[in-house]
Amino acid sequence: RGPTVTETQRKLRDWGYYEGSVDGIYGYKTYIAIRKFQTKNGLRVDGIIGPQTLAALGINVGKSSSNAGSSDLYLLARAIHGEARGEP
Repeated sequence: RGPTVTETQRKLRDWGYYEGSVDGIYGYKTYIAIRKFQTKNGLRVDGIIGPQTLAALGINVGKSSSNAGSSDLYLLARAIHGEARGEP
């Protein structure tokens, strides 16, 4: 959640990867859009808004621009990935 996710959603929407609300909340639609973007751009496909994905999106993130750290986003992405696969 936060400005980095909002900017990511906006760019993914503008480029045709994301169809959800630009609300700054990292949910299932954001996760799927990130995976599509990563696949099309030859990145590691993990659904995580990591440094390589941010660089490919042209987003420069400073320490103060995100409420969640990369480990928080990683854990959230893993949880969403598990739910999408039907894991308990």
